[in-house]
Formats: sequence, structure tokens, C-alpha cells
Amino acid sequence: MARPRLVPVVLALVIVIGASSASVAQPRGAARPAPARPLQVAILNASSGPADRPLVYAALAGLDQARKRGPITASVWLASEPADHVTLIDQLAAEAIDLVIAVGAFAVEPFRAATARHPRTRFLLLDAALPDAPN
Repeated sequence: MARPRLVPVVLALVIVIGASSASVAQPRGAARPAPARPLQVAILNASSGPADRPLVYAALAGLDQARKRGPITASVWLASEPADHVTLIDQLAAEAIDLVIAVGAFAVEPFRAATARHPRTRFLLLDAALPDAPN
């Protein structure tokens, strides 16, 4: 089976988001800032069955590659019911997660609603389209 091309996409996006939150170099002799906290990433899965497994595995593999480039704390969440997606996304955003990743069309409407409610949280939706989402 061919490896899905999501690994480089997830790796690149996690690196870019991590770099955008990195501190700017300080002049010589200036006090060094405290080490940056790890990038907080959450992957939201649906209980949709084996059809989505290759995409989920690709997202996890991309996350593993990104961990080699910097401090990342990741968690994987499973929403058993469609109504739980919105609640879970709200909970993750309230916990100051930097990036919420979902794989599949199940997350289109929950992500659409969440982008408006949580403008400081970044969202990455793989294998589905969400046009005009600001974050």
C-alpha cells in the first residue's frame, strides 16, 4: 500500500506553527528568555472505522517526524458520537492547545463553528475542505 502524502503536510504545518511561536534572537548580553514551552497538538479522531486508518496513521507519522525537530506535546482524542465533536473541540481550545488536527469530513462543521469561537487556536483539517476558515 502506498504511503499517504499527508506525512509531509502535517510535518510542514507543525514546523511552521512551532516556528511562528518561537522567540526572536536576543542581542548579545541580553537576558536569555525561558525555554519555549512545547507546542501543544491534539489529533481528533472519529469512530468511523478502518477506512480512515491510513489517513490517521499518516497524520500520526507526520507528528512523530515533527517531534524530532522540536518540543511537541501531542494527544489523541476519540469522539464516539458526532455531537461530541463540538464539545471536544471547545474543550481542547479552552486548554490552550496550539493546533487541533482532524482527519476526515466528520470535522468540517465542528471546525467551521470552532474557528469562529476560538480565533487564537489553529486548526488543521486533512482530507476535507473548509474554505474561508480564518485560522
